[in-house]
Amino acid sequence: MLSFSSRPQSTSLRASLGFRLWLFVLCGSSACGFPDYGLAPSSGDAASCANRLRDHDESDVDCGGRTCTLCETGQLCVVPKDCASGVCQAGHCAAPSCDDGVKNGRESATDCGESCTGQQCPTDETCRHDEDCQSNVCNAEHCDVATCKDGRKNQDETDEDCGGSQCDPCKDKDSCSKAGDCLSGICREQRCVQASCTDDQLSPEETAKDCGGPNCNPCPDGLRCVDDRDCLSDSCVDCLSSGCTDKKQCAPATCVDERKNQDETDTDCGGMHCKGCAATQICAANSDCSSLVCQQKTCAEPSCEDFITNGNETGVDCGGGCPKRCADGIACKIGDDCTSGVCTNAVCQPPRCDDNVKNGSESDRDCGKGCKGCAVNLTCTSDEDCASKACAGTCTSPLHVDLLCTDRSSTTSEAHPFFKIINNGKVPFPLTSLSLRYYYTKDQAGTDLYRSYSVNPGGLTWLAPAVFGTPNPKTSTADHYLELHYTAAAGSLAPNTNSEIQGALSVQGQQLNQNNDYSFSNATMYQTSPLVTLYADGVLIWGTEPKP
Repeated sequence: MLSFSSRPQSTSLRASLGFRLWLFVLCGSSACGFPDYGLAPSSGDAASCANRLRDHDESDVDCGGRTCTLCETGQLCVVPKDCASGVCQAGHCAAPSCDDGVKNGRESATDCGESCTGQQCPTDETCRHDEDCQSNVCNAEHCDVATCKDGRKNQDETDEDCGGSQCDPCKDKDSCSKAGDCLSGICREQRCVQASCTDDQLSPEETAKDCGGPNCNPCPDGLRCVDDRDCLSDSCVDCLSSGCTDKKQCAPATCVDERKNQDETDTDCGGMHCKGCAATQICAANSDCSSLVCQQKTCAEPSCEDFITNGNETGVDCGGGCPKRCADGIACKIGDDCTSGVCTNAVCQPPRCDDNVKNGSESDRDCGKGCKGCAVNLTCTSDEDCASKACAGTCTSPLHVDLLCTDRSSTTSEAHPFFKIINNGKVPFPLTSLSLRYYYTKDQAGTDLYRSYSVNPGGLTWLAPAVFGTPNPKTSTADHYLELHYTAAAGSLAPNTNSEIQGALSVQGQQLNQNNDYSFSNATMYQTSPLVTLYADGVLIWGTEPKP
């Protein structure tokens, strides 16, 4: 490499050419590289692109740059535009390839077509031949969209413009890959062939293999059909079996084939095999009708006066919506079918005092005449219907309870509730039928105790031992109760008299908090208390039981 300590100052073209000639002689035939010292014009010309020198903006000898021809594969380059291939890699022009991202060589578009075997161009790219395009359609030098009418085998067509998933089926002798590719529905050895009724193939016009349709014989039972004419049985019905894959199939004559056959008197009804016919349908006998009434060869509507169990009736002209309910022992579906209002095991039952229904001689549900007395506020027709022996349309109570708590302390080791049972009625009331409950909260564990020290009249022999229990459900002010009964020695409570019981309630070894006791009263004298309940033979006749 030559170097110079200063740049020549000659500005004439002749001096510049002489200097270049001197350098050429000095360098010989080899290509010398040297800096541009301003001896050449700023751009090349036709002469400089043929001087066998790399000068001006050439990337290699007489090629590249803005003026000269493009460089060939292997020559030096600075930018892709220096190269005929349009690809400059590591300072050298690369050979055209089908993956260089440039349209070069014999490609019809970038990296596809002609020279790029197996790489056809997509729609709208430039092309020269049909085979350049993925669609195999080159139209006006651009790849066109493949269609089923472009006169070429493309897409997934099995033959030209037919078969595959997009186009119509192919005609006989065209190529195919499956039956659906063919108009005949038959593809043999990759060729569409004509259908026949003996080819052991299902063709489009057949409803099943080699049968049904306009050309073949009708099909036997169990095979697919479209209408009755497809079947030997002349019966094409909806497929009902769980394993059936067809919508309809040929079937023997049945009572659901929507045609009048067998010994039916009307379509799918009547005769010995089918259900009874509906009203207005044709019949020959009562048994042909669902109403079991055949009048003038026509089935009649069911009625509650035709002396036959029909319609919704559960018995002859009774139950199931008829005004008349069925007697005991007659069939039923619900309680309303029965006179008793009780249907058990599909049979009307006699009235009982524990069937949870108001029936028989009862004045209210399971109480009244023939049963236990009714509680207060329940319906009655006489005093005998009521446990309280007092009826005014509903049961009332001639008895009530007055309460006096003599120890009114918030907490106490022993509560002293006194009771007066008062009879304001007109007749005596047997004390032995009565029981009384006082409700309280047991704040701590321990044994419940009650000692009575006065019963007036009658004395302590009239009072049975106290009973303790828990209400259902428990409440925050009542999780226990004291229950008092009279003995058999007690007499009756006469009208306008009372029976007084005095005693003490405690929980062994514990204190009672009376402020949270349901029945407790702070009154300083006897007061009527609905929070103490009174029962006659176990039926509530006074007071209000605690509720959550």
